[in-house]
Amino acid sequence: MSDIGNAYLVLLIALVLFMMAKKIRRRIHGDEFEYLSVREQLALANETADTISEMEQLETDVQESHADDVMVLHMEWIGRDNERHAVDLSCDGRNTISGCMEEICERQIHDLKNELAHQCAVLSDNARRRNKRRQYDTHQEGEGSIDETVSALRGAYLDG
Repeated sequence: MSDIGNAYLVLLIALVLFMMAKKIRRRIHGDEFEYLSVREQLALANETADTISEMEQLETDVQESHADDVMVLHMEWIGRDNERHAVDLSCDGRNTISGCMEEICERQIHDLKNELAHQCAVLSDNARRRNKRRQYDTHQEGEGSIDETVSALRGAYLDG
């Protein structure tokens, strides 16, 4: 193959990888968040932050369980048969369920923090665009609260 053919092949592979990465990123973060109103975005970001807190509490509870203080997890789901199913799982800090639940919590917390970071980035980008449009307007009542909320969310869940 000639040098031009090799360069074309490398460029084509790079383009395909770039498009796949972009598609995966969109699927992970979801495009619908960007089309919500600012209030809806803030509500969803706060909901994500609350879910992170709940998952962190679950992880702590699982880690603190031991043979004398067994924690019971009640799990419910709708099966493929459209029937409701339930099971109780006992975490004693040493069994497989405890280890697996800790790993599930860690992974879910990681994913939720990434989602919250994306949500905060979208909110910050929206605030920057709004500020550019209103650069010479007077400061209106209630503005700036989005930036403060985003900053608080980032400080509470992404930095620490």
